[in-house]
Amino acid sequence: MWMAALTSSILISELSTFAQFPATALGSLLATSPLILVILVSYGFVDRTILVAIRSDFFHRDVMGWMRVRILGLTLVAGAVCLAAADWAQSPVDTSSAPLWSVLAFDTFVVVVPLVLGYAALAVVISARRTADRTLKRHILLVGLSLACFAAILALFATPNTDLFNILGDGLNLGSLYFLYRAVMSLTLLGRVEK
Repeated sequence: MWMAALTSSILISELSTFAQFPATALGSLLATSPLILVILVSYGFVDRTILVAIRSDFFHRDVMGWMRVRILGLTLVAGAVCLAAADWAQSPVDTSSAPLWSVLAFDTFVVVVPLVLGYAALAVVISARRTADRTLKRHILLVGLSLACFAAILALFATPNTDLFNILGDGLNLGSLYFLYRAVMSLTLLGRVEK
C-alpha cells in the first residue's frame, strides 16, 4: 500500500510541473502541495520499511533508536512542511524582500526535512544489513539509497539557482527514481528471472 501511495504521489508531483497555477496564494499552495504530499508519504513509507526490517531481524533490534524518534521525526517533518506551506501561501511571487518569519520558515524547511529524511535513510541502510533475507535486504537497501537522494534534493533548495546545482538536482532526481524503480523490481518475480 505504501509503495503504491509513494509512486502515485511522485507521479502526481511530476505531472503537476506541466500545470499552470495562478500567481495567487491559493495557486502557490496548489503548486507546492504535490511536493508536500511526496515528503509526507516518503516519511510514512520509510517508517513502515524500517518497522518491517526490525521485525525481520532475528533479534528485533531497534535501528538507531527509530522506535523512540519516529513520532518526533514525523512531528518535525510535518511542522516544517506546514510552516513552509504557510509561508508559500503568503508570499507566492516576490521572494527578494521576504520578511524574517518567511526566511525562518524556509530555512526550517530546508534544514529540518533533509536532516530527518537523511537520518531515516541512514536507519534504512543500517537495517538492511541486519535483515537475513537477501531479497528483502536488497529492497531495503535500494529504498534507503532512494531516500538519501531525495533528502539531498531537498537540501539543494537552499543552494543558488545556478546551472551546476540544477544539473546536480536533476541527477539526484534521476538517481532517486532509479533506485526506487530497482527497489520495486527487486520484490517482483520479473526482477529475479534468470536467463
